[in-house]
Amino acid sequence: MNSKHPQVDSILELYKAEVQAFRKVHRLIDLFETIIKTHTAIILAEYFKVNAVSDNAKALLSAGLKTPSLGTWQLFSRELFAELKKNNHNFLIPDFESDFEYLDKALNQDKTNVIAFRNSYAHGATPTDKQCIEDIEKFNPFLTTLLNFKLFKVSEIVLLNELVHLKVEEIDTSMCLHPIVVCRHENL
Repeated sequence: MNSKHPQVDSILELYKAEVQAFRKVHRLIDLFETIIKTHTAIILAEYFKVNAVSDNAKALLSAGLKTPSLGTWQLFSRELFAELKKNNHNFLIPDFESDFEYLDKALNQDKTNVIAFRNSYAHGATPTDKQCIEDIEKFNPFLTTLLNFKLFKVSEIVLLNELVHLKVEEIDTSMCLHPIVVCRHENL
């Protein structure tokens, strides 16, 4: 597959191809998890790039990495993003700041709280196909919004010296995402 963000694109293709409602809703959840974790990986890379790790960040990461749930990934993003913003950090991706703020705010609203949505499927009874289809219809517009973020339009995941980098096409520069994002060679 020739894609700019294979971690998202490969799951998106599986989601589009799935016809069974329960499996499709889980593909949708997988997509949201991957998008949120991609944002977290970028924020972590941006954070460690400036080499000013606060005591708060150390405590947050050491406690959270023991059981890194999706909510914990978003907490990492929110807290480290706030520190970067406080220090007037310039993000590598254009519009990354406003897109992340939109995502973070949306995760606290009923129609876009994909963390609660994910948890309801992970910790609840198996819903009917009808309920799965309703949930897909409810969350699909939010998915479309996230996939249209500038991040996915102007950057790509590339391997440089066998390490994963986020390359920004407009400014011809990249940022290493290792060790948060790694490449696994597979025959798909």
